[in-house]
Amino acid sequence: MRHLILALFGSLLIVSCNKNGYTIEGEAKGVKDGTEIVLQKQDSTGIVRLDTVKVKDGKFNFEGETEGPGLHQLTLKDNPSGGAVLILEPGDIKVTLDKDTIYKSRISGTFNNDELASYLDKDIKIRNKQQAFAKQNMARYQEAMMKKDTVTVNQIQTEGQKMYKEHENLAKEQVKSNPKAFISVLLLTQFLNAGEKEMPFIEKSYNNLDASLKETQEGKRIKKAIDRYKKDLEAQKNTSVGHKAPDFKAKNAAGQDVSLYSSLGKVTIVDFWASWCPPCRKEAPAMVSLYNEFHSAGLNIVGVSLDGDKAAWLKAIETDKRTWTDLSNLKSWEDPVARMYALRSIPTIIVLDAKGMIVAKDLHGEELRAKVAELLGATK
Repeated sequence: MRHLILALFGSLLIVSCNKNGYTIEGEAKGVKDGTEIVLQKQDSTGIVRLDTVKVKDGKFNFEGETEGPGLHQLTLKDNPSGGAVLILEPGDIKVTLDKDTIYKSRISGTFNNDELASYLDKDIKIRNKQQAFAKQNMARYQEAMMKKDTVTVNQIQTEGQKMYKEHENLAKEQVKSNPKAFISVLLLTQFLNAGEKEMPFIEKSYNNLDASLKETQEGKRIKKAIDRYKKDLEAQKNTSVGHKAPDFKAKNAAGQDVSLYSSLGKVTIVDFWASWCPPCRKEAPAMVSLYNEFHSAGLNIVGVSLDGDKAAWLKAIETDKRTWTDLSNLKSWEDPVARMYALRSIPTIIVLDAKGMIVAKDLHGEELRAKVAELLGATK
């Protein structure tokens, strides 16, 4: 009895130790024995090889542990650029390797790999449809462009956009219908590339995800993007016309901390720019002229540079003759002032009155000059 209990205890211990264990059992028909198969993933540093095994009798096998799920690839060592996509997670993963077109290999056996395969089957049908449409209409489209036949051009473009929409709708339906599948969180990270217009969908879908997916690297990335989006919305509201400009501090060219409020004049222009921004540099002569004309009447300018290179910033100040207060945290787009003001592009101009209230935004050239003249005239 004692031996039986010890044996059972031992088997339970093995099971508990391998709760994160995975196996990848692969068939590689037609692949030469000794060919090396690589299991790899991509992270912020690039491609990372996790394991390499050799094909024997048309088969290969990987074993290990993972907290998963995570997106990985199987590649032939001699062809590392292309691979079969799989989701590495605990369980027994089955692979039927397509040696001629490796990305078409079949992956199955675990929940997330079955979900991935199902989605990719639907996705490839749409992609094949798109490719067939492009092939059938390429010559017709080029001919219509040459003849300036806008009716035909618009018709083909509209049909193409409908097919693109099919692809987008498939992804959205996958996310909405399968909140426990890892492919859903992967698709949500792709929607992040679409920018602000998709954020309401992303936030709603994220809230509906299984808790385990929110703890993945991809889930945390989405949460970070949502939080940033919300902060930007609040910042946009707080820096709109009619609100008091949020105060900030940054270092000037001499390395001293200077605040916005300590630099206010009767009228103050906050000029977001950078040495590497051609439109900003092109606008500099007009800003210099404006400053020279109205500074004695009470105009101040506070430049906020999104430079990351101090030498480049200082050289641009000298070259452009920016004699007013110029500040920078030298953090490029991660500048806290840029985040505070929800900056999306530069140059960005914000005009403040004597109390620091925002009275105008994004005026340039003669419009900016007229506004400054109006405000200074009203303060006399």
